[in-house]
Amino acid sequence: MMRRLAFSDVLPDPLEELSKETVLEKDGSRFGVRSIQAGDRILTSRTRRDPDLDTVWTIEHLLKDTDDLRAFIQIPTLAIGGAPNISPVLETERAIGDSGIVMIDTPDPLCLAAMLFDMADYTVIASTENLLFRQLLDWFATVLIPRTEAVAKALPGRLWRIYGPEYASPPYLRP
Repeated sequence: MMRRLAFSDVLPDPLEELSKETVLEKDGSRFGVRSIQAGDRILTSRTRRDPDLDTVWTIEHLLKDTDDLRAFIQIPTLAIGGAPNISPVLETERAIGDSGIVMIDTPDPLCLAAMLFDMADYTVIASTENLLFRQLLDWFATVLIPRTEAVAKALPGRLWRIYGPEYASPPYLRP
């Protein structure tokens, strides 16, 4: 069983005060719009979730070009802090006993960065704007590394699934 871990006592997300989110129900589907003020730009993403499906489709990605990327990485990263809430993992381990294994599930910085773009834009920008894209990876790493260390310390010896490296493999990027 895969489990994500929430953090308690986390300081406010800087994107929250810069963001506006709206949700609209239409023909049974749920449409979400998130707009983020990044400097003098407004970055917008749109999603759709259809009834009876546990899939959120991105209709419009947050970052569309290098100007959007430059604006995004100027936003302060999420303040580090908080402690992982490990009780869901421990409860699941007790519940399944010897009949399975609990796996901690987390993205890597590349996954979070790539998901901000349409796949075509991601491959072009990641391939041609190496230094700029590296800044985006570092932006996400400043949050993910301390959180990963905190979870690993609180739950040593557990199985992890870290997803995202597939974005750096063919056919998307050169090896």
